[in-house]
Amino acid sequence: FLMSSLILLFFVGVKDDIIGTAPVKKLIAHIIVAFILVVMAGLRIESMHGIFGILNPLNLWQSYLLSIFAYLVIINSINLIDGLDGLAGLVSLLASIFFGILFYYSGNIPLSLLSFVLSGTMLGFVFFNFYPARVFMGDAGSLAIGSIFCVLAINAINENYLLAPNWVQSLNKAVLALSILAYPLIDTLRVFSLRILKGKSPFTADKNHIHHSFEKIGFGHAKSSLSIFIYGLIVVLFQLFLQLFLNINNPTLLLFIQVVFSCFLIAVIYFIVKSIINKN
Repeated sequence: FLMSSLILLFFVGVKDDIIGTAPVKKLIAHIIVAFILVVMAGLRIESMHGIFGILNPLNLWQSYLLSIFAYLVIINSINLIDGLDGLAGLVSLLASIFFGILFYYSGNIPLSLLSFVLSGTMLGFVFFNFYPARVFMGDAGSLAIGSIFCVLAINAINENYLLAPNWVQSLNKAVLALSILAYPLIDTLRVFSLRILKGKSPFTADKNHIHHSFEKIGFGHAKSSLSIFIYGLIVVLFQLFLQLFLNINNPTLLLFIQVVFSCFLIAVIYFIVKSIINKN
Protein backbone atom coordinates (compact mmCIF):
# COMPACT_ATOMS: atom_id res chain seq x y z
CA PHE A 1 0.00 0.00 0.00
CA LEU A 2 2.86 2.37 0.82
CA MET A 3 4.58 1.65 -2.48
CA SER A 4 1.39 2.21 -4.48
CA SER A 5 0.84 5.49 -2.62
CA LEU A 6 4.41 6.62 -3.25
CA ILE A 7 4.16 5.78 -6.95
CA LEU A 8 0.87 7.69 -7.29
CA LEU A 9 2.23 10.77 -5.50
CA PHE A 10 5.49 10.57 -7.43
CA PHE A 11 3.77 10.75 -10.79
CA VAL A 12 1.42 13.50 -9.59
CA GLY A 13 4.52 15.41 -8.52
CA VAL A 14 6.33 14.75 -11.81
CA LYS A 15 3.35 16.08 -13.76
CA ASP A 16 3.24 19.17 -11.53
CA ASP A 17 6.99 19.74 -11.92
CA ILE A 18 6.85 19.48 -15.72
CA ILE A 19 3.56 21.02 -16.85
CA GLY A 20 1.81 22.02 -13.61
CA THR A 21 -1.22 20.60 -11.85
CA ALA A 22 -4.28 22.43 -10.58
CA PRO A 23 -4.40 22.58 -6.75
CA VAL A 24 -7.79 20.84 -6.74
CA LYS A 25 -6.41 17.88 -8.72
CA LYS A 26 -3.44 17.61 -6.37
CA LEU A 27 -5.79 17.66 -3.39
CA ILE A 28 -7.86 14.85 -4.94
CA ALA A 29 -4.67 12.78 -5.38
CA HIS A 30 -3.75 13.41 -1.74
CA ILE A 31 -7.20 12.29 -0.58
CA ILE A 32 -6.93 9.11 -2.66
CA VAL A 33 -3.53 8.33 -1.09
CA ALA A 34 -4.89 9.07 2.38
CA PHE A 35 -7.85 6.75 1.69
CA ILE A 36 -5.50 3.96 0.55
CA LEU A 37 -3.29 4.22 3.62
CA VAL A 38 -5.99 4.89 6.23
CA VAL A 39 -8.92 2.76 5.09
CA MET A 40 -7.33 0.04 2.97
CA ALA A 41 -4.02 -0.35 4.82
CA GLY A 42 -5.53 0.41 8.24
CA LEU A 43 -2.74 2.85 9.12
CA ARG A 44 -4.68 5.31 11.26
CA ILE A 45 -4.51 7.27 14.51
CA GLU A 46 -6.33 5.18 17.10
CA SER A 47 -6.12 7.46 20.14
CA MET A 48 -5.53 11.11 21.09
CA HIS A 49 -3.26 9.92 23.94
CA GLY A 50 -4.87 12.32 26.39
CA ILE A 51 -4.63 15.46 24.25
CA PHE A 52 -7.63 17.74 24.99
CA GLY A 53 -8.58 15.28 27.73
CA ILE A 54 -9.56 12.54 25.27
CA LEU A 55 -8.42 9.28 26.85
CA ASN A 56 -10.74 6.73 25.25
CA PRO A 57 -9.86 5.16 21.89
CA LEU A 58 -11.39 6.94 18.90
CA ASN A 59 -14.30 5.27 17.17
CA LEU A 60 -13.74 4.11 13.61
CA TRP A 61 -15.09 7.19 11.82
CA GLN A 62 -13.35 9.61 14.17
CA SER A 63 -10.13 7.71 13.55
CA TYR A 64 -10.63 7.79 9.77
CA LEU A 65 -11.37 11.53 9.65
CA LEU A 66 -8.51 12.52 11.96
CA SER A 67 -6.04 10.28 10.14
CA ILE A 68 -6.99 11.53 6.68
CA PHE A 69 -6.71 15.11 7.93
CA ALA A 70 -3.27 14.30 9.39
CA TYR A 71 -2.11 12.82 6.08
CA LEU A 72 -3.27 15.89 4.13
CA VAL A 73 -1.55 18.28 6.52
CA ILE A 74 1.76 16.41 6.73
CA ILE A 75 2.06 15.75 3.00
CA ASN A 76 1.32 19.39 2.16
CA SER A 77 3.57 20.70 4.93
CA ILE A 78 6.65 18.96 3.52
CA ASN A 79 5.71 20.11 0.03
CA LEU A 80 5.32 23.73 1.17
CA ILE A 81 8.72 24.06 2.88
CA ASP A 82 10.56 23.19 -0.33
CA GLY A 83 11.16 26.88 -1.00
CA LEU A 84 14.85 27.38 -0.25
CA ASP A 85 17.92 25.41 -1.33
CA GLY A 86 18.62 22.76 1.28
CA LEU A 87 15.67 23.55 3.56
CA ALA A 88 13.31 20.63 2.90
CA GLY A 89 16.27 18.23 2.82
CA LEU A 90 17.66 19.42 6.17
CA VAL A 91 14.25 19.40 7.88
CA SER A 92 13.58 15.89 6.53
CA LEU A 93 17.06 14.74 7.58
CA LEU A 94 16.50 15.87 11.17
CA ALA A 95 12.98 14.45 11.42
CA SER A 96 13.97 11.07 9.96
CA ILE A 97 16.87 10.75 12.42
CA PHE A 98 14.58 11.37 15.39
CA PHE A 99 12.00 8.89 14.09
CA GLY A 100 14.76 6.35 13.46
CA ILE A 101 16.01 6.65 17.05
CA LEU A 102 12.46 6.38 18.42
CA PHE A 103 11.70 3.22 16.43
CA TYR A 104 15.08 1.73 17.31
CA TYR A 105 14.31 2.02 21.03
CA SER A 106 10.81 0.60 20.48
CA GLY A 107 12.30 -2.46 18.81
CA ASN A 108 10.63 -1.76 15.45
CA ILE A 109 13.69 -2.38 13.30
CA PRO A 110 11.93 -2.20 9.87
CA LEU A 111 10.59 1.32 10.52
CA SER A 112 13.87 2.31 12.16
CA LEU A 113 15.69 1.19 9.00
CA LEU A 114 13.19 3.06 6.82
CA SER A 115 13.80 6.22 8.86
CA PHE A 116 17.58 5.93 8.73
CA VAL A 117 17.55 5.07 5.01
CA LEU A 118 15.53 8.24 4.46
CA SER A 119 17.99 10.22 6.59
CA GLY A 120 20.91 8.86 4.55
CA THR A 121 19.09 9.71 1.34
CA MET A 122 18.45 13.25 2.61
CA LEU A 123 22.07 13.66 3.67
CA GLY A 124 23.26 12.79 0.17
CA PHE A 125 20.56 14.97 -1.37
CA VAL A 126 21.38 18.01 0.79
CA PHE A 127 25.00 17.82 -0.35
CA PHE A 128 23.86 18.60 -3.90
CA ASN A 129 20.80 20.67 -2.98
CA PHE A 130 22.56 23.09 -0.63
CA TYR A 131 23.03 26.61 -1.95
CA PRO A 132 23.83 26.95 -4.80
CA ALA A 133 21.70 23.90 -5.61
CA ARG A 134 22.62 21.49 -8.40
CA VAL A 135 19.63 19.18 -7.95
CA PHE A 136 16.12 19.93 -6.74
CA MET A 137 13.52 17.98 -4.80
CA GLY A 138 10.46 19.21 -6.69
CA ASP A 139 6.92 18.11 -5.95
CA ALA A 140 7.75 14.52 -6.94
CA GLY A 141 10.26 14.29 -4.11
CA SER A 142 8.50 16.36 -1.46
CA LEU A 143 5.16 14.57 -1.86
CA ALA A 144 6.80 11.14 -1.64
CA ILE A 145 8.81 12.18 1.43
CA GLY A 146 5.69 13.67 2.99
CA SER A 147 3.82 10.38 2.61
CA ILE A 148 6.69 8.52 4.29
CA PHE A 149 6.55 10.95 7.22
CA CYS A 150 2.80 10.30 7.48
CA VAL A 151 3.53 6.60 7.89
CA LEU A 152 6.35 7.23 10.37
CA ALA A 153 4.42 9.75 12.48
CA ILE A 154 1.27 7.64 12.81
CA ASN A 155 3.25 4.48 13.54
CA ALA A 156 5.25 6.39 16.15
CA ILE A 157 1.98 7.40 17.85
CA ASN A 158 0.50 3.88 17.70
CA GLU A 159 3.71 1.94 18.42
CA ASN A 160 3.91 -0.53 21.30
CA TYR A 161 6.82 0.67 23.46
CA LEU A 162 6.80 -2.22 25.97
CA LEU A 163 10.31 -3.26 24.94
CA ALA A 164 11.67 0.28 25.10
CA PRO A 165 13.57 1.79 28.06
CA ASN A 166 11.43 3.36 30.78
CA TRP A 167 12.27 6.92 29.73
CA VAL A 168 11.00 6.20 26.21
CA GLN A 169 7.83 4.56 27.53
CA SER A 170 7.10 7.65 29.64
CA LEU A 171 7.07 9.99 26.63
CA ASN A 172 3.81 11.20 25.11
CA LYS A 173 4.44 10.04 21.55
CA ALA A 174 1.66 12.10 19.96
CA VAL A 175 3.11 15.40 21.22
CA LEU A 176 6.64 14.23 20.42
CA ALA A 177 5.69 13.36 16.83
CA LEU A 178 4.17 16.82 16.40
CA SER A 179 7.36 18.34 17.82
CA ILE A 180 9.54 16.43 15.37
CA LEU A 181 7.54 17.93 12.50
CA ALA A 182 7.13 21.31 14.22
CA TYR A 183 8.55 23.62 11.55
CA PRO A 184 6.62 22.32 8.52
CA LEU A 185 3.40 22.10 10.57
CA ILE A 186 3.68 25.62 12.04
CA ASP A 187 4.65 27.13 8.69
CA THR A 188 1.71 25.41 6.96
CA LEU A 189 -0.75 26.54 9.64
CA ARG A 190 0.58 30.08 9.37
CA VAL A 191 0.40 30.42 5.58
CA PHE A 192 -2.98 28.70 5.34
CA SER A 193 -4.39 31.06 7.99
CA LEU A 194 -2.98 34.13 6.21
CA ARG A 195 -4.40 33.02 2.86
CA ILE A 196 -7.85 32.35 4.30
CA LEU A 197 -7.87 35.72 6.13
CA LYS A 198 -7.05 37.41 2.82
CA GLY A 199 -9.95 35.60 1.13
CA LYS A 200 -7.68 33.39 -0.96
CA SER A 201 -7.60 29.65 -1.41
CA PRO A 202 -5.26 28.04 1.17
CA PHE A 203 -3.65 26.13 -1.73
CA THR A 204 -2.70 29.29 -3.67
CA ALA A 205 1.09 29.61 -3.87
CA ASP A 206 2.69 32.73 -2.43
CA LYS A 207 5.89 34.02 -0.77
CA ASN A 208 4.56 34.31 2.77
CA HIS A 209 6.38 31.34 4.25
CA ILE A 210 8.66 31.79 7.26
CA HIS A 211 11.71 30.87 5.19
CA HIS A 212 10.75 33.49 2.61
CA SER A 213 10.73 36.08 5.42
CA PHE A 214 14.34 35.17 6.22
CA GLU A 215 15.23 35.45 2.56
CA LYS A 216 13.56 38.87 2.21
CA ILE A 217 15.71 40.41 4.94
CA GLY A 218 18.82 39.23 3.12
CA PHE A 219 19.81 36.23 5.23
CA GLY A 220 20.36 33.95 2.21
CA HIS A 221 19.42 30.38 1.42
CA ALA A 222 22.24 28.60 3.26
CA LYS A 223 22.03 30.53 6.53
CA SER A 224 18.24 30.45 6.57
CA SER A 225 18.14 26.69 6.02
CA LEU A 226 20.76 26.03 8.71
CA SER A 227 18.96 28.34 11.17
CA ILE A 228 15.68 26.48 10.67
CA PHE A 229 17.51 23.14 11.03
CA ILE A 230 18.89 24.30 14.40
CA TYR A 231 15.42 25.58 15.30
CA GLY A 232 13.93 22.13 14.66
CA LEU A 233 16.60 20.51 16.81
CA ILE A 234 15.95 22.91 19.71
CA VAL A 235 12.19 22.33 19.51
CA VAL A 236 12.52 18.55 19.90
CA LEU A 237 15.12 18.84 22.67
CA PHE A 238 12.83 21.29 24.48
CA GLN A 239 9.94 18.80 24.31
CA LEU A 240 12.19 16.05 25.71
CA PHE A 241 13.26 18.46 28.47
CA LEU A 242 9.63 19.14 29.38
CA GLN A 243 8.76 15.46 29.60
CA LEU A 244 11.92 13.90 30.99
CA PHE A 245 13.36 16.59 33.28
CA LEU A 246 10.37 18.73 34.28
CA ASN A 247 8.13 15.62 34.38
CA ILE A 248 5.16 17.41 32.81
CA ASN A 249 2.77 14.62 31.87
CA ASN A 250 -0.40 16.54 30.98
CA PRO A 251 -0.66 16.03 27.17
CA THR A 252 -2.75 19.15 26.54
CA LEU A 253 -0.38 21.31 28.60
CA LEU A 254 2.63 19.80 26.82
CA LEU A 255 1.11 20.59 23.43
CA PHE A 256 0.18 24.14 24.47
CA ILE A 257 3.67 24.88 25.84
CA GLN A 258 5.26 23.38 22.74
CA VAL A 259 3.16 25.44 20.32
CA VAL A 260 3.82 28.68 22.25
CA PHE A 261 7.54 27.93 22.54
CA SER A 262 7.87 26.95 18.88
CA CYS A 263 6.16 30.12 17.64
CA PHE A 264 8.08 32.30 20.11
CA LEU A 265 11.43 30.74 19.22
CA ILE A 266 11.10 31.22 15.45
CA ALA A 267 10.02 34.84 16.03
CA VAL A 268 13.03 35.47 18.29
CA ILE A 269 15.42 33.94 15.75
CA TYR A 270 13.90 36.07 12.98
CA PHE A 271 14.15 39.36 14.90
CA ILE A 272 17.70 38.63 16.10
CA VAL A 273 18.78 37.90 12.53
CA LYS A 274 16.99 41.00 11.25
CA SER A 275 18.61 43.25 13.85
CA ILE A 276 22.08 41.87 13.05
CA ILE A 277 21.57 42.41 9.33
CA ASN A 278 20.26 45.95 9.87
CA LYS A 279 23.31 46.84 11.99
CA ASN A 280 25.62 45.61 9.26
